[in-house]
Amino acid sequence: MELLGALIATNSALTLVEELQIPIDSIAFFCDNTAVLHWIIHKKPTDKWVSNRINTIANTVTPLNEQHLHPSFRYVPTDQNPADIGTRGSTLTALINNDLWQQGPDFLEKPETEWPKMLDSSPENEREIHCYTLNIELTKFPIHQGNSHIQPEQEYESIVPYNNTFSLGKLVTVMQKVMKFAQNLLIKRNTRYQNTPYLWQSKRMKEFAMATINKNEVEKRVISLQYIIQDHYLDAEKRLHPNPTIPPNISQDEHGIYHYKNSYVNKNKKNMPKSLIYIIHKHPLARLIALDSHKSLLHQGRKDMASDIQQKYWIKRITTLTRSVRKSCVTCKRQHGKPYKYPFATALPTVRTQSCRPFQHVGIDYFGPIGYKTETGNSGKLWTMLTTCLITRAVHLEVVPDNTTSSFLLAMRRLVGRRGSPRTIISDNAPAFTLGYAMINADITTMVNSSQTLTAYLASNEIEIRQITPFAPWQGGVYERIVAIVKNMFYKTIGTVSRI
Repeated sequence: MELLGALIATNSALTLVEELQIPIDSIAFFCDNTAVLHWIIHKKPTDKWVSNRINTIANTVTPLNEQHLHPSFRYVPTDQNPADIGTRGSTLTALINNDLWQQGPDFLEKPETEWPKMLDSSPENEREIHCYTLNIELTKFPIHQGNSHIQPEQEYESIVPYNNTFSLGKLVTVMQKVMKFAQNLLIKRNTRYQNTPYLWQSKRMKEFAMATINKNEVEKRVISLQYIIQDHYLDAEKRLHPNPTIPPNISQDEHGIYHYKNSYVNKNKKNMPKSLIYIIHKHPLARLIALDSHKSLLHQGRKDMASDIQQKYWIKRITTLTRSVRKSCVTCKRQHGKPYKYPFATALPTVRTQSCRPFQHVGIDYFGPIGYKTETGNSGKLWTMLTTCLITRAVHLEVVPDNTTSSFLLAMRRLVGRRGSPRTIISDNAPAFTLGYAMINADITTMVNSSQTLTAYLASNEIEIRQITPFAPWQGGVYERIVAIVKNMFYKTIGTVSRI
């Protein structure tokens, strides 16, 4: 608003000079905003809109300079600015009785030498010009070494947002940006006060500054992670009650990070670490590390998580931590959650308990559809025929392009060619299965001589087909459970859409 006021003032001054036939010696503009005065005098605006207004003011003042009117911009305190009364609003009675509104500020009645000084020789720094106009002496800061021994002890306050993210990688990225922000502030401060530079006392910030100069992004992330680990020791003293105690077999390195000596080092394995970073198990950082391991392992079990974490970190009660993380994982809940309690099951049939070759007694089921995209971007769907051995629980998968009976018969033919002829087949009452079995049985009853076709081969081996009771899926639990396991690993690893 003050910038627009300055623009209107310069336009009004130019109009008055051109229209009035009164001799004018000089023109003075007063403004109570030091930022606007800094823009006008030094022409260093921060955005395009301000730059356009400053250029317009400069073009308007140029004719005044050509007429030797010497226009100047000065600072006026807010309490002596009559225009401030108009912008804030006032009643007519108050304006009539207001000397500031009627006569202007008091310094106008005094000699020009007692007016607020001109800002042509003001410093270019915005903060310094503010002190220059208000006659405030700038404080001379000594060279700051960051000596913590002369500073009063205060309660430690962590700046790491442990509870605002569920990813250790995101937390490292946030702290990397925070350290970069602090470094930029230091550079700006030292550029402004070159005679009194601020020197980092923290070894971590010195290393981060060197990594920034060398443009080493990997080193900056490592330093940020080390800062988070070092910070969580101090944060745990404030967050946890009672305060956690460091075990006696834990040693501290030069970076302030505690290490646990690994007593199970195999000399034949050069990659096995000799020491592990100690993490307080009750601190949120331990949970973030476990979550990061759980996702990197594609949602494997707690034993795999514990083994992966112990390659770098040592956390007490690691089994309890991994169990809690896996139990709270939404993806694992969706894949492993039990929808309802299964009804009571009878004794297993004979084909489930007697010894036989693999795939002699099988269960068949479909799962899908599975979405896919080709290299050209076309999308489609396909199904998978899952065949599991009722004895060994071995699994055989066949891709089926659709739910037609012909595709089912071709998949059966490939199954028999790879695994041999089954003696018993158990499946549900899907239309493709029902019609396919009917076609096979019809061909068997109408054929006179055996041949090498699929139906003749099945007939010669006396295949018994059993279909479960309609609307009783628990009777096919032997293959439904295998379907759940396969789908679980499939969607975890590949996802819902595959590219082929």
